[in-house]
Amino acid sequence: MNIQNLLNPIWSLVPSVLMLGCATSISNSYDHRNGTTEKMPQLNPTASISDQGIEMELQYSLEGYLEYAALQNAGLRSKFSQWKAALERIPQVYSLPDPKFNYGYYISEVETRVGPQNHRVGIAQTFPWFGELGLRNDKASEEAEIAKERFDAEKVRLFYQVKAAYYEYYYLGQAIDITHQNIELLKNLEGVAQAKVRAGSGIGGVMQAQIEIGKLEDRLKTLNEMRLPVLGKLNVAVGLEIENHLPMPKNITYSPVSIEWDLLSSFINKSNHEVKRLKHQVKTRSIDVALAKKQFYPDVQLGVDYIATGESANPGISDSGKDPVMVMFSLNIPLWYGKKRAALAEAEHQYHASIADLQNSRNQLNADLKMALFEFQDAERKFILYQTTLTTLARNSLNVARESYEGGRVEFSELIDAQRLLLEFQLSYERARTDHEISLAKIERILGRKLPQPLQMEGSPKL
Repeated sequence: MNIQNLLNPIWSLVPSVLMLGCATSISNSYDHRNGTTEKMPQLNPTASISDQGIEMELQYSLEGYLEYAALQNAGLRSKFSQWKAALERIPQVYSLPDPKFNYGYYISEVETRVGPQNHRVGIAQTFPWFGELGLRNDKASEEAEIAKERFDAEKVRLFYQVKAAYYEYYYLGQAIDITHQNIELLKNLEGVAQAKVRAGSGIGGVMQAQIEIGKLEDRLKTLNEMRLPVLGKLNVAVGLEIENHLPMPKNITYSPVSIEWDLLSSFINKSNHEVKRLKHQVKTRSIDVALAKKQFYPDVQLGVDYIATGESANPGISDSGKDPVMVMFSLNIPLWYGKKRAALAEAEHQYHASIADLQNSRNQLNADLKMALFEFQDAERKFILYQTTLTTLARNSLNVARESYEGGRVEFSELIDAQRLLLEFQLSYERARTDHEISLAKIERILGRKLPQPLQMEGSPKL
């Protein structure tokens, strides 16, 4: 593996995204979800982020939040820098150690036949045993791949956090809207009960309506107070200030996917970044074993010395003042075999441990995938049931109960029961929609990739 192969996928790591402007224009708007007039941030297309040096906007959508988080999340940037650092290690380990230069000056000249020796200059280069540099290069390349998989795994984990927080924020907004609508419905029913009181009926229906209204208003207050902590999770995942106000999503898109267990299980082995990281870890440990075996062989050092020699004191000496040149060769002696055998045994144990870690990770991910798949299918079954059957029946039941109450055929308590059932089904429907998308995001986090989407079939839910 070479550096070019590692650098090729860099372009796909961080998408070309839109960034949140630092400056925002503010407008006052009334929001019935919290019952207050608050300042909501508005998009400013001229805002810029100085540390990026480009003008960008944050789109108030799931895609916009994901794109912004890809560039702004500090944990993801850290993993990316660690990967780049690992790439820079490859040319370091593949290079020979620096040569050694030595110089010696004879304080007392050494007199020889051809003249006195004044000083000496030498240079030497150490060469690792055959194949060791290649192994070190392979190990550094595998370690760079490990760093890349850590980065990709962090990106997948971050995107799951953003999606989960976004969907929970959507559900909170829907719960607030539904509760508010049911309060208005109960106020309308209270008016019906008051009309019957004026016609001579008892006041019990009005009191029941007022009790239910009080209970729902208390629930609405609780939901509004949940807005800041739920929003805080989304802000932190995206990389914004924790108290930054973001609009509640109005809708989420139903995501049809192809679910086949054999296909999903194979995706774990092919695309899950933890599994891929552990595969590279196994390769790294096997290289460590090979490197440990190389320690039983010596390193070779080659050198050249030049000795500066003066003219001989005796005239007529042949080769007088000739400067000798000496070639040197040396080996280190790998004598302490006990230490080297222990290093080899350590490397082998680490290799077997990495194989076990890989198998354990696959088993755990398959178990997690089965649970996430159950949650996905259960949520899909529920929201289809509520969408196509139960919510419609509950609304019809409320209409029938209202007509029967106005006609004097049922008590007001039956009308309240029908209203409660409608509220429960409306909330359960939105909860199932939310859980469906969260469990899908969880499946994709486990697989490390998006699921294939089949062609829309007749009868498939359209949300």
